[in-house]
Amino acid sequence: MNHIALIPFLVLFASFAFFRIPLTYASFISLLSCVAVAGASVTAFQQSMIFLFEIGLIVVGSFFFIEVAEHKGVTDSLADLVREVSKNRIVQAILVGFPLCLIVEGSSGFGTPLLIIAPILRALGLPLIVCALLPLINMVNGIPFGALGTPIRLGFSAVSDDFVTIGAKTVESLQPFFLITPLLSYFLIRKKISANENEKHPVWLIWSLMIGVVYAMVAVRTSRYSLEFPALAAGLVTFVFGIFSAHFIERKKILFIRHRKGLFIYTLFLTLLWAGKSHWMDEKIPGTPLRIFNPGWVFIAFGLVLSKGGTFLKPALIRSRRTLTVLLCMTFVVQQLKFNGSIKNLLAHTPAWLLEEGSPLLGWLSSTMIGTGTIANLFLAPLTSPENYGVIAAATAIGVPSAFQAIIGVKSILKDKISEREIIRHLIPISVGFVTLALIYRHFTHS
Repeated sequence: MNHIALIPFLVLFASFAFFRIPLTYASFISLLSCVAVAGASVTAFQQSMIFLFEIGLIVVGSFFFIEVAEHKGVTDSLADLVREVSKNRIVQAILVGFPLCLIVEGSSGFGTPLLIIAPILRALGLPLIVCALLPLINMVNGIPFGALGTPIRLGFSAVSDDFVTIGAKTVESLQPFFLITPLLSYFLIRKKISANENEKHPVWLIWSLMIGVVYAMVAVRTSRYSLEFPALAAGLVTFVFGIFSAHFIERKKILFIRHRKGLFIYTLFLTLLWAGKSHWMDEKIPGTPLRIFNPGWVFIAFGLVLSKGGTFLKPALIRSRRTLTVLLCMTFVVQQLKFNGSIKNLLAHTPAWLLEEGSPLLGWLSSTMIGTGTIANLFLAPLTSPENYGVIAAATAIGVPSAFQAIIGVKSILKDKISEREIIRHLIPISVGFVTLALIYRHFTHS
């Protein structure tokens, strides 16, 4: 059967979309269908457990850190700083949902902006749907490379060492989104908060566009020299620019920061992540495939220090269980399909157009149906040629807003006060618009 590799993902999609089975159970049904058609190997299970440990540690640590940060007032302190910058809710939401979101993605990767940014947006008093959607649609600009090229290194490390070239191609493929997502955020926020006259002033639309321009300029320039920190560097410069420019536009004076608690803790937190990923991310524990440094250890350490113990570790484990379940099930599905040759067989029967000019559609579909951009990269690595890796990485990032695992993560961090289907209902037109734009842009740049 030529397309056996597609069966588990079609089962996943049908279970959730048509039979309305919760995503956690749908992913387990997908795993069972994979075992039925492709078998189950010890090697695939071992690789899945290694992957689950590395990514799962980050997920659990993120939940633990944000649980402590919420109870200890750190999140509220950072929200107070944003309020100090501007009383304009559109400015507040874009500052947190665009540059700060990308700083976090560049520092830790693996969707952690969903776990950190959504609670800050909620502390600002924004509608829950805004808290869920903003990090989802804006983090596409940082997912493909992040700090030290994660998850490109996980997806393509076995086939290429030219990460700088991949990063440059990725940035090139994402350039339209650097400008579009802050503008999309502007109109989404304005619609959901019933904006007042000040928030409707045209200057804030121009300011939102300038935020995207600054991010694009720094990201493009950084990618020419190194894949290390385009998202982190561009997010940091954009955040500083956004804070001081917005405050000056609104108050006509220079900002002098007073609320420093949250700023200090988050700055120290991001600095340690940056340092760890710079020096040890690619170093492995001797005799094992595990990396010496894992961002999850930083999350857990900060959580333990702030809480003076592991008081909130149990709630974090409970809140992360669904994300971990989906991650394990879908990682095993991909590893098993690679192990028994189903993905290689799929390559031989995949239309050439879909692998070349249509690669944005392929990446988008893979990320959406598999449930995470990282695993989608692992799935697609054997399918595409090296010159398309950057385009594929960008395409899987574009599919993340509608990826199942991301939706579960943001729903869990908002404590289930918003439904998966409500998030998906808003995301469908956005996600379809993203892939359409990517296909059009790919057509003109490729030709």
